[in-house]
Amino acid sequence: GIYAPKAFSRETLQFNIYRVEKTNWDYFKEYHYLNSSPLYQGFCYELKINNKKVGFCNIARFPHPTVKDVYNIQRIVIVPEFQGFGLGIKFMNEIAKLYNKNNRVRVITSLKPFITALNKNKNWKCKRFGRANKPGKNATRAKTIPNKRLTATFEFLN
Repeated sequence: GIYAPKAFSRETLQFNIYRVEKTNWDYFKEYHYLNSSPLYQGFCYELKINNKKVGFCNIARFPHPTVKDVYNIQRIVIVPEFQGFGLGIKFMNEIAKLYNKNNRVRVITSLKPFITALNKNKNWKCKRFGRANKPGKNATRAKTIPNKRLTATFEFLN
């Protein structure tokens, strides 16, 4: 893909997205708050600019006993020197397009800048905003999202 962020108005960034192994998470985990949690499921993707590792994304089926048509984007990371240019949203858009043909694609976040950016993006709609309810006894997020944390769930529209 090609993307020209506003900060690089004179220059266009050429980026490539690759499907990668879960072990690629090791390079990016220091930039994510879930850095000690291994990846158990899903598919991993890496964003590169000029062959430099810039971003990582994992997408996995939503673990629910009856809802089978939802994928969650998780572990989205852009390395610090490339943050703030909209690459994370563009990266997520491209990954969501791969999975939304017969499925819904969602992302849950508690990061205020990320919530603001997703609210401004026409490809994502906020489905839930508020304090996280206590997860069910089998929910994987019980270990990752503390109760009462302000979170937002967005669904891909395109």
